[in-house]
Amino acid sequence: MPKVCSFNIVISHVSCGDEHTAFVAEQAGHVYCMGSNQDGKLGVGEKTIRNSNVPCLVEGISDVKQVACGSSHTLALSKKGEVFSWGSGFYGALGVGDARVIDRP
Repeated sequence: MPKVCSFNIVISHVSCGDEHTAFVAEQAGHVYCMGSNQDGKLGVGEKTIRNSNVPCLVEGISDVKQVACGSSHTLALSKKGEVFSWGSGFYGALGVGDARVIDRP
């Protein structure tokens, strides 16, 4: 049965990966993630957090307009056209060559 999730954050964009979700807060373009933190999916830099059922702020980025989740990684696109990535870089998924990488496995 679907239910409303309310975290007092107005969401402008959302994307789901394999066992994790990312969303953009409308006001400042902050990115929040929740779900599994395996391979650094949450982008929080804290390896002791295995999972979270509440939104975790991805620190160090703002002014984001869109997020896209893969199975074990997330990409965020800023309003300036910058791309940020975190999670598993398997098969080059993080795009290390041309993107700022927040590699927090």
